[in-house]
Amino acid sequence: MALRDRLLTDHGAFDAVVASLGGWRQGPAVTDTPLAVWKEVLDQSLTAHFLAARALLPVIADRAGASYTMVNGGAALRAVPGAGAMCVSAAAQRMLAESLAAEHGGRAVRVNALLLNALVLTRTRPSAPMDTISADDVGIHAAYLASHAASHIDGATVVLDHPRVVRALPMPFGESAELR
Repeated sequence: MALRDRLLTDHGAFDAVVASLGGWRQGPAVTDTPLAVWKEVLDQSLTAHFLAARALLPVIADRAGASYTMVNGGAALRAVPGAGAMCVSAAAQRMLAESLAAEHGGRAVRVNALLLNALVLTRTRPSAPMDTISADDVGIHAAYLASHAASHIDGATVVLDHPRVVRALPMPFGESAELR
């Protein structure tokens, strides 16, 4: 709640939240994962999203045109050996987004998820095999979901899984949006 209060004090009202929380972690098989590690992974990925939604979603719930977008990963769709806690957390995060959307249906805010089902090129991963998406791609589509151009999208999970699919999605800023 301190984060929410600080945002409101420093910046006043806001209309959109993009919650990109947690990270990636691999380790032992599920049955060999220490309980402390299991709890840590769930706290850093799933519980962090719960806390962010609990603090920030009520602030924008009744603001016309408001948007709350949760960013998730491909582990929500398939099991990855050695990443059981991450996969369970990501799948639960997907359901959290759906639950929030269902509970806020009929309110002014739109709740969506942006699911990154491909490697993302970033400053720390500037190159990767083919079929990657760029951090710019992710940002453009997060901005699109927050924009008025996407006012018809509510309760959706938008999957970015291949550069061709990313480039086929509607662009919020017209043809001038730069995609690599």
